[in-house]
Amino acid sequence: MKTSDVRELPDADIKDEIRKHRERLFKIRFNAASEENQRAGEIRKLRRNVARMMSVLREREIQGAKSEGS
Repeated sequence: MKTSDVRELPDADIKDEIRKHRERLFKIRFNAASEENQRAGEIRKLRRNVARMMSVLREREIQGAKSEGS
């Protein structure tokens, strides 16, 4: 998911996507621990998507704080 796509989503949808990605990461890591099949590429992609979404949420928090403080 591109950052520009994330910025178009409302906060609630971003939080829902973060939750889904974290659940998927947990399942992949759990299965990787019990099997030898590791999906490093998928894990990396999910982690980066979570980071992007959290960054956009944080940007919005900072922007909201600036507008309240002015």
